[in-house]
Amino acid sequence: MTVPQGLATAPIPKAKMGVKNPPRRVARLRAVQLLYQMEMTKTAPDQALMMMVTDGEKDALSPEKSDDRFFRHLLAASAVDPQALDALIISALPTNWPLARLDSVLRAVLRLAVVEFKANPEIPPLITISEYVAIAHAFFGGKEPAMVNGVLHHLAQQIRPAEMVKTTAMVKTESAPAAEAEPHAQPHDDAP
Repeated sequence: MTVPQGLATAPIPKAKMGVKNPPRRVARLRAVQLLYQMEMTKTAPDQALMMMVTDGEKDALSPEKSDDRFFRHLLAASAVDPQALDALIISALPTNWPLARLDSVLRAVLRLAVVEFKANPEIPPLITISEYVAIAHAFFGGKEPAMVNGVLHHLAQQIRPAEMVKTTAMVKTESAPAAEAEPHAQPHDDAP
């Protein structure tokens, strides 16, 4: 299948996600790609999904390796009130850094993480942060993953404050080395 000339295709990660890509991580990555596709082509989710043709779709990111129910849940939840998602993200950004200044992939990463914070209370916020920081690392080699980490911590404290207070207190009382206490230090598979 060929994508019509002039239309953007889904971004391809610059780095491998790791040896093991749990189905939910693949679903998250595919959802980031689809949100990017929708933004770049100004298309509806169904149309963007049909156009989402990448080498990854045939390999590590294939729908067969993804938790399709979770993937569709993320897409549906992100479509409910995108302006509210953006308003939350804007509240966590520095005032001199508008949302439009962020790369499209970063916007997709942040939007989906906010969706997950709001629509998936069964997934601990630090797991969500860790997963989306790992996705940011797959696309970016600079400071972007650290920015995603900081913004998502701020948003998790806004959206799920009780869990973040409890988690922060637990991390401070543990005797584990600092690297193990960082939310993005170890990838997590939160798949059931």
